[in-house]
Amino acid sequence: MTPHRHSRGSVLFSALILVVGLVLLALAGGFSSVLEERLGRSYRDGGLAFNNAERAHSDIRRPAADSALAQANVLPLPECSQYQNNGYTPASGVAGMCRSTRIDEYLINRSRDGMAMLDALRANPPNAASGVVQTLPGWVANTAEGAVAAPRFLIERLETTTPIGSTAGGEASGCLSFDCEDKNTVIQFRVTARGFGPDRSDGAREPAYRTVESTFQ
Repeated sequence: MTPHRHSRGSVLFSALILVVGLVLLALAGGFSSVLEERLGRSYRDGGLAFNNAERAHSDIRRPAADSALAQANVLPLPECSQYQNNGYTPASGVAGMCRSTRIDEYLINRSRDGMAMLDALRANPPNAASGVVQTLPGWVANTAEGAVAAPRFLIERLETTTPIGSTAGGEASGCLSFDCEDKNTVIQFRVTARGFGPDRSDGAREPAYRTVESTFQ
């Protein structure tokens, strides 16, 4: 092989290595762009889901007679423990609402037919969650980025009763048991709402979601 042919072969090999390196660099850049796009979309969907959960809280607590919180305050609600009964389906007007006298027992920590009550808040809940929770009324499901499921929520009315001592002549009567006629009932509400991001899988998987809980009087 002459020196000229040897030199030409070396240049060809170097050019081939350079082309392979440029291809790998382009592929790495493409994968990085796709990953950044997915991360950005996930962050945006999560933010939208959180905003929708907050919107549900605002709608539930709005000062109107037909708001969910106003209804939970005046309607006769079922006991929270009834939701654990697989055959129990609440009336449509009080779905997702219950009352409890034990403030330490969260409804979302209970189970129903092997399903955690928290799963009832999913956009595509299992059959055991049918009719268990409420969805935000008047929801516009379609957006420019796809369908967005209506926020779902649970409302617990927590009632705690404590005896209060009556006074006679400025002195306490010493009433310290629950047999006292005078009792003080404190009512609190615990609202658990879940908002969703756009459904980008046509129901094949759960969309991005955020759950917000608050307790107030």
